[in-house]
Amino acid sequence: FLLFYPTLLVERFQYTSSEIGNLSGYLSIWFLLGSLAVTYWLSNKFKPQELMFIPMVISGIFVIVTSTFHHWYYFLISFPFAAMGSSINWVSCMALISNLASQKDQGKIFGVQQSLQSVALFIAPLVSGFISIGHEVLPLLVGGILMIIASFWYYISFWKRRAVLMNE
Repeated sequence: FLLFYPTLLVERFQYTSSEIGNLSGYLSIWFLLGSLAVTYWLSNKFKPQELMFIPMVISGIFVIVTSTFHHWYYFLISFPFAAMGSSINWVSCMALISNLASQKDQGKIFGVQQSLQSVALFIAPLVSGFISIGHEVLPLLVGGILMIIASFWYYISFWKRRAVLMNE
């Protein structure tokens, strides 16, 4: 999403690099607010495994909805939801990984997680670049759909077995 929404802005709204920079700053502020304030508040009420599903679905939906906008100012409404959902999910994912690993294995587990993230960050632009040949919204649509699929995969494979995995 973060890599290819500028393509949509240039194609659909003839955005300049400074306008994309301003909108990226706006998105970053909401990501930061979600990472710090909202996640902190939610973490006092919910466990990390409970905070993974809904924010990922919300982010996926708003990434898909963003691809349908025909006026730039709708991004100002959509970005906070997509950014905060992603940031809540990211922080919850790190906490969940930390909770599942023993203290002895946490370094290894986080290393593997960072390696997988690096591979994903390498593959995403390759795939998205190829997909965007068809239309500028396709990377956003595919990304949003994959986020929703991943959230339901998480729900089915982890959430239902949470008592066993978390020793609850």
